[in-house]
Amino acid sequence: MSCGYNLTRRNLLTHTAYALSGAIVIAAVPRRVHAQYSVKEAFSISTEINALEEKADTLALPPSKTPLPGDLTARSALDTENIYLNGMPRLLALIERAQGQERGASLADNASVYLSDITRQEHSFTQPNPKPLEPRKIAKVSPPEKVTSTTGKASAAEYRELYSSCVVNSDRDGNVQWHVKQLKAGKAQYAALSALTAVPWYFIGILHALEASFNFSSHLYNGDTPLSKKTTHDPKRRPRDWQPPYSWQASAQHALTDEGFVGQESWALEDILYRFELYNGLGYRRKSIRVASPYLWSFSSHYKSGKFVKDSVYSASTISQQCGAAVMLKYLEKSGEIGPL
Repeated sequence: MSCGYNLTRRNLLTHTAYALSGAIVIAAVPRRVHAQYSVKEAFSISTEINALEEKADTLALPPSKTPLPGDLTARSALDTENIYLNGMPRLLALIERAQGQERGASLADNASVYLSDITRQEHSFTQPNPKPLEPRKIAKVSPPEKVTSTTGKASAAEYRELYSSCVVNSDRDGNVQWHVKQLKAGKAQYAALSALTAVPWYFIGILHALEASFNFSSHLYNGDTPLSKKTTHDPKRRPRDWQPPYSWQASAQHALTDEGFVGQESWALEDILYRFELYNGLGYRRKSIRVASPYLWSFSSHYKSGKFVKDSVYSASTISQQCGAAVMLKYLEKSGEIGPL
């Protein structure tokens, strides 16, 4: 099942100049001022999620442990502006309700497929991946990184200033709080993986939020499901040597190694934010765009609009429905879940 664009995963970069290679198309997105979905797509997805929620109630599945964000309720209508924002928590709640319930196994599988699709639809990279089948390593350096003259420079001072002055938009506070609750709920699994990789648990958790929408039934690489099969979207055919038992932790360990996060020596604030931005691509820093990356700052005062709606295709009017990495990080720190960075 597919709900729209065929998105291509970008290369995880070996250096910043490489990150800026490839043309970026500045595209108008008619009749999608705030969204990447057509009215027909929105109606179809909304109908399917409502049907899954009705089936979960018919099967008398237990309620999810984490309440939906804000005033969001089950079987509420989705539109072109909130398919991911409101659809993602509802699908995740369905998966949680069906967890460990034999009668809900097929429902959980269906919800995972829809969640994978809307995550892939919402999440685009600023450059495509020219070699999707080869191992990729991010730059093992801290900012500032040497960049080409076509883009603004990333620096430790910039990251710290933006992080310090970041204020969550009042209409998104409930959504951010929900994301933090999900990170806390998954902390035990993130911490267990951190013990194997030396990658901070909160970095793993935030990556899990952005790449797989917190779904422990899908691959950390890109949210593809099921875990019993290798990925079918970029990066394809991962993990490369995939043997039973097919666990989230085993797949995620492969992903963190392939993506170059294992072996990083410093996890200071600026290093964390730089790696998140480099991971998604530096296209937002181009002179023709110059927008604070929504991958970091969405839901905050630093971001209003502008998004890559396909890999390398930018729309100035589209607004990200994902919570930014830096925003989640700051709320984790604010709640005392992690120490000062």
